[in-house]
Amino acid sequence: MVRAYDGFFIMMFDKLLTCIDVQVDYFSLCILTAGWGLRLPGPPDVMLHFVLHGRGAVRVSGGRAWPLVPRSLAIVPKGAAHVLESAGQPKRYRRVDALPAGAKVPSEVIAGSSAHPDLVVACGLVRVRYGRFLGVFDQLRDVLTVDLSDCPQAQAAVEGIIAEKSQPASGSEALMGAMMTQCLVH
Repeated sequence: MVRAYDGFFIMMFDKLLTCIDVQVDYFSLCILTAGWGLRLPGPPDVMLHFVLHGRGAVRVSGGRAWPLVPRSLAIVPKGAAHVLESAGQPKRYRRVDALPAGAKVPSEVIAGSSAHPDLVVACGLVRVRYGRFLGVFDQLRDVLTVDLSDCPQAQAAVEGIIAEKSQPASGSEALMGAMMTQCLVH
């Protein structure tokens, strides 16, 4: 039974969501072979990792790890250096340094070999604002993981961003922002 205040809450939440502004700054596929880890720098904004294939973990300095499974989304706080790890204990690591301003973002970052990937993750640097000024994730201090396995629309949105990023055209940034918004809203 839906009560009147439940309907009001849903309506207000929907109105709030219309004011979300999402910008996708970088977006790459991170591909890891079994036994490999990918060391990533502390991002200047939050970094999202959406698992397209395989299992693994995201680990921050200090050693705490969050499991990654297909269709899970990990949101890493601004400035948090972290490691993507394939399933099991990685024995080798590839380090990715921060990109200089204006540098071209690679479409794929490979740790190991892309021939037999154990973990494939769509990695994006995003800015999420309410209105134009309030950063939605500015106060995030720890990794946040969400299981989106019951939401095929989220994977479709991420795959749409990958396709748009591979062949950018007029309006690509707006489309990628809209698709990332779709993923976050779900």
